[in-house]
Formats: sequence, structure tokens, C-alpha cells
Amino acid sequence: MRLSRSVQNSVILLLSVAVSPVEGKAQQISLRTIEQNTALMRQYQPTWPVPLVTAPPGLAQVFRFSYVRQIASTGNTVNNFLNGKGLCVISSRRTELDINLPNYQEHNSAAIDGFGDMAVSAKYRIFSGNETHGNYILSLLTTHTWASGRAKNGAPAASNGLMLLGGKGFNRYNLQSGFGATLPMEFVSTTGRPLLWNTTFQAHMTRRIWLDLESNSTFFKGGANDGKKQHYITPGVILANLKPHSWGSKSPFLVLDCGMQMATTHYLATNHNLLLDAKLVF
Repeated sequence: MRLSRSVQNSVILLLSVAVSPVEGKAQQISLRTIEQNTALMRQYQPTWPVPLVTAPPGLAQVFRFSYVRQIASTGNTVNNFLNGKGLCVISSRRTELDINLPNYQEHNSAAIDGFGDMAVSAKYRIFSGNETHGNYILSLLTTHTWASGRAKNGAPAASNGLMLLGGKGFNRYNLQSGFGATLPMEFVSTTGRPLLWNTTFQAHMTRRIWLDLESNSTFFKGGANDGKKQHYITPGVILANLKPHSWGSKSPFLVLDCGMQMATTHYLATNHNLLLDAKLVF
């Protein structure tokens, strides 16, 4: 597939943001010490777990696998493997680069099964403080998605996305939120320019258990669904920092999440979506 000039420029921009030096060479994180990145970030930002749906404002170094069982508006069950997740790497003290692998959709209907779209993202941590220095964070996330899916398992056109992410912690609780837009590069009259607003409330119940309650909204501007709104409430449970004692304090650890996404609006693409998520944090 030949990339257009605009797509090439988008990729170059994302990569340059993720790997460019910020605030001097001394603050760069070397690939030789990549295993220390997660520990180093604890000095600069809160250590909240990554939500099920909402994009996290903090920088994270993780490989993420997700499975979503969706009930389509037609009543059939759709199995979504990987769900557009993948590898996230901290590239400097203020930046993160993500490679979001194509998901695979199994429709259990006449629709053709297949892979979805691939995307890359770059996140910039604007300012933050860890739990002993204010417990807050503000970040900017930019994404480019290729229309690489087949048989309508992906978007009809490539797109760019921009989202402002923030969060504030209060003792054992935190509130994270993100607002942004998806800007298709073609077929705007059909797809429109959807606005996204996700908010997460988390409660740290025990050493390893977090409760997660999310509000996930999409506002459709332009296109075939102009003026419509899609909203979900997503309660979930997060099991964090799972590993054998023999691995040691600096070793990778697992985070397991599960939740149920329930529609609250008349317009919906799917409902009663079961979300299962596994993360290897390193």
C-alpha cells in the first residue's frame, strides 16, 4: 500500500514527538536502561493503573492485550481480539510511543471476519506531580490510524486524532479524563468528525485491587450520524502488580482487568460489551 504525502508527514510528526530530546540530554531515557523506565516515572507522575477504556494521561511502558465480546445492535455476538491495543514504550522522561496493532473481528454472522486498522500514537506529559507532590497530571495524545482493515472491519479512511488528557488524585481515589477528536483524511461527508469524552473514577481498595467506573461518550459531528450521541457506563475491577515473589521488586508485573460496558443512549453500535484486559508492565 502506497502512503500519501499527508500520511507520511503524520507518521514523521508522531515519531519526532516521541523520540525528540526534551529539556536536555540528561533527561533522556536510554534504551540500555529501558527496564528502569517504569520505576523512574514514579518520581514524576502518579502511579494509577491504566483504565479499561479511557486513555491514561500518564506515561506507561506496557504490552497490552484486550478481548471484547460485543453484542451488536442486530443481536449477533462479535468477538474482538486485541481491540487495537499493543506496545507502549517510554521514549523520554516526557514522551511515550505506542504501536497499536490491528484487531481481529469475528462476527458470527454473514459479515466477513478480518483484521482492523493499525495506528501509532505519541503522548507528551505537559506537567505532573506524583502522590507526594500534588498527585496530578496533564498530557497531550496524538494518533495516526491507517485504514488498513479489510471487509469493513476498519475505518473507510485514514485519520488523525488529538486528545487532551488529565487527572487528579485524592488519597486512595483518582479522577482521569480525556477529550478529543478524530479527524478523517477522506470521506468526511460520510464519517464525520466524532468527538470523544471519556472519564474514569478509580478507588484503591486493597494493595492489589482497584475499582474502576468509566463514562465513555462519542458525539457525532457531520457525516451519516450527525447530531447523534453514544454513551456507555463501564464498571470494572483491576488486579494490579501481580507477580511471584521470586521475580523481585524491579521485575515486570501483570495487571488484569475486567468490566462490562453498558449503553445508556438509544443510539448504539453495540451493548453489554464484556471487556477483558491483560497488561505486562515492564
